[in-house]
Amino acid sequence: MCVERGMPIVTDKPLAATWEQFDRIAEACRGNRSARIATEFDLRSAPAVVSARMAVQRGVVGEVPLATAQKSYRFGSARPDFYKSRSDNGGTLLWVASHGIDAIAYTTGLRFTRVRGSQGNVTQPTYGSMEDHTVTLFDLSNGGHAIAHADYLRPAKSHTHGDDRIRIAGSRGIVEVRDGRCMLMTHDEPEHEITGWATPVPMHHALLASVMGADDTPYSTAESLRMGRILLHARDAADKGLTVEFADE
Repeated sequence: MCVERGMPIVTDKPLAATWEQFDRIAEACRGNRSARIATEFDLRSAPAVVSARMAVQRGVVGEVPLATAQKSYRFGSARPDFYKSRSDNGGTLLWVASHGIDAIAYTTGLRFTRVRGSQGNVTQPTYGSMEDHTVTLFDLSNGGHAIAHADYLRPAKSHTHGDDRIRIAGSRGIVEVRDGRCMLMTHDEPEHEITGWATPVPMHHALLASVMGADDTPYSTAESLRMGRILLHARDAADKGLTVEFADE
């Protein structure tokens, strides 16, 4: 495995599709200081998402009791056969909802302490173990909650393939990302756009900088491992119908 040889790696999500894969990657990173791995969560480089993060960091929305994220895609007329097998694609939670879960962690800056979830396939019965929808509920470190849901139910006539949304509700205001824009409203100001707050470095520049040793990017090895662990706990909760408590480190 490349990481065991100390090679820098940029990977798509998920970092790992099983606990066995994750443990091997994590052990390789612990055993080799030159091993660097960055997961390509593109929302971390989206101006609207970074602006939402800035609104939280600056205290504009106050304390955050609730955060929600949506990922909705068109299914299309057909998808490759690997979608039909959990062993091939890891499941919709890891494949799609992962971006929303990561966006919640990134924008709020909060830790997750507990997760429960559910998922199923109602509309695509010929696609085997693929889920056409998934819903995950997290407890947050400040006593609040977060919900991430994903689906392949976006209508064929929709004007875009995907519909990504993030909503962070705080004690002083609400910030929302929708249609690629970041909108803020507070007790003192009506809704207005703040997308221009952020001019992030292009994602692939930041990814390259991270695996080459920079510490000031959103794509660190520690964050990649953290999110890989969170996603596997979330999928376990959805698969088994259980509440899973874990240390978000």
